[in-house]
Amino acid sequence: MSRTELRSLLLIAAAAFALRAGAAVLTEFKPIFPTYYYTDAVFVDQHARETVDAWAAGTWLNRSYSPPQRAHILLTALLYRAVGPRPIAAKLMNAAAASLGILAFGLLAARLFSPTVGVATAALLGLWPSHIFYTAQNFKEGLVCGALMSAFLLLTPETKEPRARALTAAGLALLALLGFFRSHVMLVAAAALAAGACAALLRRGSSRRAAALTLAACLAAPIAYKIAMRAFLGGLLTPMVGSVESKTSLIPVIVDPATPETYSPLSPRGITQYRRSSQHYDREYARVQAAREIGTQIFPDENLNSWFDVARFIPKSAFYVLFMPLPGLYPMNGKPGRMLAAAENLVLLSLVVLALAAAARGGLVPARLPLLLFFAAMAGGSSLLEFDLGGAGRHKLMYLPMLFPFAAEEALRLLGRWRKA
Repeated sequence: MSRTELRSLLLIAAAAFALRAGAAVLTEFKPIFPTYYYTDAVFVDQHARETVDAWAAGTWLNRSYSPPQRAHILLTALLYRAVGPRPIAAKLMNAAAASLGILAFGLLAARLFSPTVGVATAALLGLWPSHIFYTAQNFKEGLVCGALMSAFLLLTPETKEPRARALTAAGLALLALLGFFRSHVMLVAAAALAAGACAALLRRGSSRRAAALTLAACLAAPIAYKIAMRAFLGGLLTPMVGSVESKTSLIPVIVDPATPETYSPLSPRGITQYRRSSQHYDREYARVQAAREIGTQIFPDENLNSWFDVARFIPKSAFYVLFMPLPGLYPMNGKPGRMLAAAENLVLLSLVVLALAAAARGGLVPARLPLLLFFAAMAGGSSLLEFDLGGAGRHKLMYLPMLFPFAAEEALRLLGRWRKA
């Protein structure tokens, strides 16, 4: 990569931060969406303030929330303790983390595709409106972007020279850090990167040492995360936020209230009941907390009675998770938020079509394979476990960008052909 291209990536990352910082300041003084868009941010801010007050009084708070929620509350509380209880500080921290992630992903795309593709990829991610908004709030999306994209940069096997052990160790640390905010994303990323490392080991001409180091780091990531979780949350935070280990089974038994039968969640009926109970809880929470009705739940009446039903449901639901609302296919009801999302989704749909064409044309290159595997696994899981378009719109910020380098490569190829013609 030339200095000019590297400078372009740095400028894009700086511009990405400026956009997110501007959005953070704007929404601090004038929220541009209804209050329920900020529910999670308000939740973290409230509990972080209470935690800081408890520390000042020399007392501890007991929390029963999930480890990712507790970790996010703790991080925000530590920031509030340093600079005061100012939400703008947490929002700017997330904006900075996301901007570093955009730089890392641009560098990765430049290495795997071309410097021009890297610059285009960073620009696409940096200018994505939803990415700007959500990474400018005190949600986990900015932190996840920084950790995930940087881990992919450090743990994608090199093809020309061995990777330094220090960089592999840093990638392992970032994967473990990612687990504190989205543990399932860490597991999927580790599996995708491990698959890419295995493919590189089997392919001649690749750096076998780099691939072996990467494979070892990816296999060790869940172990490192578990050790860190026990040492950090279990030791330091147990007096403050409660026990790390859940008192319920990791695979709970789900009971259908309409029948005396019980279903394992790893069954079609269990998936159905889990979806219905989660959507019921979300509706009740919205009704009690905000006196509103949720109108964007994803197939709340779907019945999955067999694995064939599940196989048929995944493509339909995945399309909704990734691209709804779309004009003409989803009611807008005169809501500006839906209209903006629909316009954005048209662009995203076009990018995915370009990306799939590029992936099919280019074949399964080992170094690029983790991007495709991560997207496919996350999209497949989201098709079953996303219950509302609001959450789906936030969560796809993690995995849909994996297709951006492919889309940029195909767009540049078509543009080159058009110019020659």
